[in-house]
Amino acid sequence: MTTPQGHDPGSTLADRLNYAIRASGLTDQQILDRIEAEGGHLSRNALYQLKTGKSHNPTLETIGSLAKVLNVAVAFLTDFGGRSEAAAAVEDAETRAALKLLREDAGVKEVLFRMGQMDPAARSVLASMSEQLVALNRKHKPREKPEQE
Repeated sequence: MTTPQGHDPGSTLADRLNYAIRASGLTDQQILDRIEAEGGHLSRNALYQLKTGKSHNPTLETIGSLAKVLNVAVAFLTDFGGRSEAAAAVEDAETRAALKLLREDAGVKEVLFRMGQMDPAARSVLASMSEQLVALNRKHKPREKPEQE
């Protein structure tokens, strides 16, 4: 993510919320749907006001719901000590997601092991290739075969 010059992305609730939303890749509607699926409620207008800084004092329930859906600690959204804590919270969420993948998919573990044996230039080439493969996979998702009776 890019940081606007002269601006600390972790200095306000709105900044931290927008930072976490960008890191999550979720749309506003996806956030609202997930909050509702968890038994909470947040209106589109309330989310907009939080994102734009027009609302400065959400309930603890709202902060907790947003933190859960965005996979960040509540402290990430409420502790305004500086950018380093904000970045660490998002990185922690990314690390947890990566560790989950390593635990659940032996193929991911094997690829990571092989990458560890490569020099930095080879890892860079592999990273570029994997980005292209992900893009192709998204573009050409295999169609599900109809079940045979």
